[in-house]
Amino acid sequence: MNRQEPNILLEGFCTFFSRIPAPAENAPFSQEALETAILQLKASMPVEEFQNKCFYFRKIADLLPSTETAIPKPLTISEKRLCKIQDFLKENYTKNIQLSDIASQIGLSEEALCRFFKKHTSQTLFAYMNKMRIEASVQMLRETDDSISGIAYSCGFNTICHFNKLFKQSKGMTPMRYREMIQSEP
Repeated sequence: MNRQEPNILLEGFCTFFSRIPAPAENAPFSQEALETAILQLKASMPVEEFQNKCFYFRKIADLLPSTETAIPKPLTISEKRLCKIQDFLKENYTKNIQLSDIASQIGLSEEALCRFFKKHTSQTLFAYMNKMRIEASVQMLRETDDSISGIAYSCGFNTICHFNKLFKQSKGMTPMRYREMIQSEP
């Protein structure tokens, strides 16, 4: 493609679409209206020219993002509820959260909340929250010199023993060993 071809293509594109009558303001798009416009365009030019322009428009369409990625679908009620739960946990994971606190925010019973969360994430609510807390502690171990117990408490764990146990299950080593390992990295 030489330097002038994009300009010629753009001019042809604009000319081609300038022949389509504009829809009435706020008129809904319809397949029938598009088909009518295409038939009008086809009748207004030689068949070969119309086919060439259609070829280029297909190529342009291939370069555009699909409408599925360009226009997000609205969230379902379940997706909205799950987002609300996850947002609540992100904002409050450092606190001593009770199941009743989350349930009252979401508008479900404690039992319904647990079933809902497990169904949609394949993990329990507290396993999810503990995973968030462990990831936050990993970041703090990397970025601060805070004590292990200080990190545990600031990430929402009530006991060092519980923190150490969950950390070791998740990372395969104690928080102390993890910090030593990252400090020895170049």
